[in-house]
Amino acid sequence: MLNVSSMTRGQTHEICNQIENACKKHGANPEEVASNLIRENFFFNKTDEYLLGNNKREPVSRSFTPLAPVTSGGRTGIQLLEDLKEKSLSVGTYAKEILLKEEFDRTVTNGVTYYPGFIKGEDFSGSNLTTENIIKEALRREGVIPPAELAPLLRLSLSDEEIKKFGLLWLIPMHEPIKDSIGDPNILGLYANSQDKQLNACRADAKFNWYRDRGFVFLFPQTKE
Repeated sequence: MLNVSSMTRGQTHEICNQIENACKKHGANPEEVASNLIRENFFFNKTDEYLLGNNKREPVSRSFTPLAPVTSGGRTGIQLLEDLKEKSLSVGTYAKEILLKEEFDRTVTNGVTYYPGFIKGEDFSGSNLTTENIIKEALRREGVIPPAELAPLLRLSLSDEEIKKFGLLWLIPMHEPIKDSIGDPNILGLYANSQDKQLNACRADAKFNWYRDRGFVFLFPQTKE
């Protein structure tokens, strides 16, 4: 039950002022209007409308295109590089740098299952497809920033063909950027092209504008449907 008496004096005055100003504008009696609003359940109807509107929000698991869950194994960047090599997956020069950095190893976990999903670049207009806007949209959809270790884990679990079936050339896990040897912020990306570097490093400035053939990967919590 709403306790009106717990409202501050300022909040109460603000509500009264809004009613009085509207009444002055339309030449109405404030006391009569307030009584009518209460009698006609106006406040209840508006509250009901507000709650129904908020409950229409799309479930988190449906606001991203889901990928298969992956589970971490406590492998460091060096170990993951060896795993990628064993699967004949090529790694770009700057991607190797990132995997060998302490900042990467600090993201490593063991036995954690990640539930990734992506937003397609085509969901954005060309001028809005910046790193900053992508993250804002993902957070609006209740997505979670992934750790850097997600990128090689996904690369080990997804084939180029599986990525291309989504209509994409790249999957970009939007982890916190890690600086390369020349000081530029980079994030790791999966490139679906066996003729090139299949795990690569991508520039990740806040204002960097991406191509629309990318899928931007975040994590989302599992919900009971």
